Amino acid sequence: MLSGETDHSRPPIVIIGGFLSFTSLYGELAETLRDIAGTSVSIVPTRSADWLGAAFPIGWLPLLRRLDRTVRASTSDANSDQVTLVAHSAGGVLARIYLSAEPFFGTTFRGLDVVTRLITLGTPHDGGGKLIYGGVMSGWANQRYPGAFYADQVTYVSVAGRSVAGNPTGTPQERRAYRAYRGMTEDGLAWGDGVVPVGSALLSGAKPVILDGVGHFEGFGPAWYGSREIVPQWWSVASATD
Repeated sequence: MLSGETDHSRPPIVIIGGFLSFTSLYGELAETLRDIAGTSVSIVPTRSADWLGAAFPIGWLPLLRRLDRTVRASTSDANSDQVTLVAHSAGGVLARIYLSAEPFFGTTFRGLDVVTRLITLGTPHDGGGKLIYGGVMSGWANQRYPGAFYADQVTYVSVAGRSVAGNPTGTPQERRAYRAYRGMTEDGLAWGDGVVPVGSALLSGAKPVILDGVGHFEGFGPAWYGSREIVPQWWSVASATD
């Protein structure tokens, strides 16, 4: 198969972004995945404003519905009964809730029936109750679906970036990282991607991938999870069972 061609025998990929993100931020990531995975790639359409209700659990319901519509459309278009989810930041918490067989405010999504692999990128799985980045809902998810809860049906891969060490007296970036890390783990001196410390990004029971020099997003390090040169590094590990 030539680079850039689509192999319809492979599950399609759906990308869900993080807190306050919008669809176009993930264009390069989607393009790179199409090239190296050789399958169709869709991005869940979101605007920053769509995340404003995420301070409360019920505010995640519209996001879950949007994710579900994209997953169903993707599998239908590809004539597939499986999909790979690639979830950035708070999107990884959303994806874990989406897998559940239990109702979420009256709606049952059962993503585990169609999601064959969940890859999280810089997700605050241990969010320390932090309002932004999905930290509040990570605690909610951990109480109900701890760790790789559906590992008997779904392959979990958690990717963490290691680009910035928190330092309360360091550079502005190191000071910001210190405050962010301390809000999640109480260890502000940890290493992480500038927003999420490595320990928080690694989900218990998931296949771990730690990437040096990778920041949470553009501007948080030399590269980020969606940079063209970085995507093959975590994808090669995540797809090793294909």
